[in-house]
Amino acid sequence: MVKGTQGIGVILAETEQAALTVLETFWNLGMNILVQEFIEESEGRDIRALVVGDRVVTAMRRQATVGEFRSNVHRGGTGTVVDLPESYRRAALEATRVMDLQLAGVDMLESEAGPKVVEINSSPGFEGLERWTGVDIASVIIEYVVAFARARGRKRKAAGRMALRIAGRGIRRGTVEQILLKVSEYYTATPVNVAVTVIRGAERGPAVFLTAAIHGDELNGVEIVRQVMTGYTPQQLRAR
Repeated sequence: MVKGTQGIGVILAETEQAALTVLETFWNLGMNILVQEFIEESEGRDIRALVVGDRVVTAMRRQATVGEFRSNVHRGGTGTVVDLPESYRRAALEATRVMDLQLAGVDMLESEAGPKVVEINSSPGFEGLERWTGVDIASVIIEYVVAFARARGRKRKAAGRMALRIAGRGIRRGTVEQILLKVSEYYTATPVNVAVTVIRGAERGPAVFLTAAIHGDELNGVEIVRQVMTGYTPQQLRAR
């Protein structure tokens, strides 16, 4: 079953007929299922790697009880700390990255061909991991969350200083920029540009958009805009 936890809903079909019976049963019940290859050499055991951020914090090998093929700790499985081979570490990190997660419990089977990712837990329980590895996982997660939040805060501040973009061009605070905005083009594909002057204040504040057009011989509007644009410096303004 696609939905489930602690090994509930995981069924081992030992024959083709058994597999067909299980599939028909679940399909008739309208349930979604996931079919996975049975890795015989890894029967009754797997590896749980805990990823926080961009590193594997710890990992353990889980061993099922006698007669049980599911190695979940909640089903009586036991664990031992394991030093992950590089291939398993890469697989855990890549699986987490592909799922766009910051925290993940990645379950892998030990096949002859290398690691086989069978499950990625976005909200992994770590009681068993802490017990068997001795790592204070809760503290690791809290430390990561605090560092992540602080980094995001710094990024937001930096973005605030360079958040204004016009025609793909970033306008820094306290600067004056001359930009040509393409509004159309001639039949020869020659662009028709409008010159725009942007004054971005050194501090945050309201934004004002000024425009003017020449109507006959009336230049008053254009002159007013010119005086505004040349009469102030960015350091005098508070604007977006």
